[in-house]
Amino acid sequence: MPRHQTIVDPQATVRAARDRYLATLALLGGVVVAPHRVWRAWRRARGGRTLYVDGIDLAAALDMRVVDLRRRLGLPDDGIVARAD
Repeated sequence: MPRHQTIVDPQATVRAARDRYLATLALLGGVVVAPHRVWRAWRRARGGRTLYVDGIDLAAALDMRVVDLRRRLGLPDDGIVARAD
């Protein structure tokens, strides 16, 4: 086996592809149902991180208050979706 060749877990690759597919479907569905709301949320979330990227332990995230988790991820304290009037 060549020195730089790596082994890829096929199940992990399938899960990642499935997750991206489902996220894309959810985004497109939101754009169809409420395009302005999706656009506002997209703009307000700019610069924020996700739990996938942050690497926080799930148990630790579940024990945190929502406002503390939002601050850790760089999101506004009141969330990224404006309340309906």
